[in-house]
Amino acid sequence: MLQVICLLVALAGIVILIQKKRPLYQAMLVGIVIVLLSMGEPLQKSAELFFRALINRTTLELVFAVGLISLLSRMLKEMGFLEKLMESTVLLFRSAKIALVIIPALIGLFPVVGGAIMSAPMVDSLGDRLKLSQTIKSSVNLVFRHAVFYFSPVNPALIIMASITGFELLELLKYLVPIGIVNFIVAYFFYLHGKKEVKQEEPGQEQGQWLGRVGAMLYYGAPLLASLGLFVLFGVPLVVALVIGVLVGFVLGEKDGVDFKDLILKGSNPVLMLGIAGIMVFQELIRELEGAFIMVERLGESGIPYVFLFIFVPLLIGWVSAAFPIAIAIPLPLLFPLVQSQEGAIFYAVLLYASAFFSYFVSPIHLCQILSNNYFCVNSFDVHRVQYLVLFVTFLSGLLLFGMGMLIV
Repeated sequence: MLQVICLLVALAGIVILIQKKRPLYQAMLVGIVIVLLSMGEPLQKSAELFFRALINRTTLELVFAVGLISLLSRMLKEMGFLEKLMESTVLLFRSAKIALVIIPALIGLFPVVGGAIMSAPMVDSLGDRLKLSQTIKSSVNLVFRHAVFYFSPVNPALIIMASITGFELLELLKYLVPIGIVNFIVAYFFYLHGKKEVKQEEPGQEQGQWLGRVGAMLYYGAPLLASLGLFVLFGVPLVVALVIGVLVGFVLGEKDGVDFKDLILKGSNPVLMLGIAGIMVFQELIRELEGAFIMVERLGESGIPYVFLFIFVPLLIGWVSAAFPIAIAIPLPLLFPLVQSQEGAIFYAVLLYASAFFSYFVSPIHLCQILSNNYFCVNSFDVHRVQYLVLFVTFLSGLLLFGMGMLIV
């Protein structure tokens, strides 16, 4: 019972510190210390547990992958790739609607905290062509940016889920992508379908420029395409694929005025890497808490359907923390052992992912929501009203996929 109480205190401490905008690694360190104390082990034994979890191969691979993803994201921005990639996208498709879908999604591939602000100016300009309201502009910016989380193999939350469950990233994506497709289709229908575009002349729109614009997209997207292509199509380990993507960027990018030392040291985001390491250590320590697992087993034996636990636990944690990796990493090591030996366990993991995504997205302290709504000068409540139906339908598609999966197995 003491371990359960301490675990709840640790979770509350993590959430409170995150809400107070403390660095993720500090919040996780507090949780780790509380969990270690609850075990009642000697100091040496506690230190062994901590360092064993820290130097675990899975932990190290994940930490370096997140660091490389952060470095790639910053490099694309500072070396001129990102801005020109967005410009070439607009020129290529010559459609404000298509560009409004693609540009936030491209930004969504980069796990930048508050990254919605990066695409907001372009969404604002393109939205004017369709005479979209400021509320719809902010929703477009947020929904299409985050819908890509169902597609992206470089999303830290998905990488954490694969690490904890043991499922391959691409195996998880096989079931998550259909939910993401529903998200895009529903959002397009509610926000953009039927909108008439006010045509504007763009430079370089002459006939015969199509191949040049495709080439520009491929060139400025090369670092990202290299990483994703090698990992998804050829099965190259993620860390290796990301290293190659970074090297491609350094070769092709604009180097004038770029401080490479600063880019490497700060671009890899050591603070985030420490936070991810903390998440992985914390979830490993949870596995050592017999009391917590006894509590969860009793919940399972009480007759409460597992499906409710896999929906409501991440729903609560995601809403109060507004941190997608946290909403995945905290409930998963507690709940997944309940179904790990069952056929269809992967569908429970997918359901938890969909629930965590929904709650994280609509959290009142979600930084992307705050920044985007502030940019477009709109009230968060008004924006949420036009988001809930899209997100609810998306979540229902995940629940339907879960039901169909369980029937099949």
